[in-house]
Amino acid sequence: MSAEPIPTGGLGKLPVDTSAFGRRMRKVLVIEDSPEIRMIIGETLSLFGFQTLEAEDGVTGIEVAQEHLPDLVLCDINMPNLDGYGTLKALRDFESTSFIPFIFLSGATDRFTIRKGMELGADDYLTKPFSPKELMAAVNARLEKQEKGINQQVKADRAANGGKLTSGEKKQINKEQNVESKKIYNKKHN
Repeated sequence: MSAEPIPTGGLGKLPVDTSAFGRRMRKVLVIEDSPEIRMIIGETLSLFGFQTLEAEDGVTGIEVAQEHLPDLVLCDINMPNLDGYGTLKALRDFESTSFIPFIFLSGATDRFTIRKGMELGADDYLTKPFSPKELMAAVNARLEKQEKGINQQVKADRAANGGKLTSGEKKQINKEQNVESKKIYNKKHN
């Protein structure tokens, strides 16, 4: 990770992971019933190059996660309609969202609350209030851990496939080539 400090007004200097520049924008789903906290998290993530998706409760969060398949979910525990525990359980029950890293956000600091979230499969737990630096450290750590796991799986799949590209890699390459072809076509015809 190549980190360079950037000024953030009254927040001091925060590290920016410049190794992500030039890669696709990562999507983070923020499930939080407080509009103010959602806005602060969204602005912080945007400052660091993330696309944010938002939901005000667990039910809406599950729908957004299934539709957009974010790279990471940040979720409050105490919310109306469906709390964070139910949201995590539901996301883990769906195959398409079961692998998405999940970080709980809560003002509760007791061991029972934290332990319950971790036992349900949460990847991390941030206690409110948290600083932008703490938020970004947790987000980046989870995404790096997931990427390492994916890379290890790809290596294992390749080894099992005699060192050749896996079908998933071939599909991804074809998808990227199609996107580039469409961009070139649109530039020529617009």
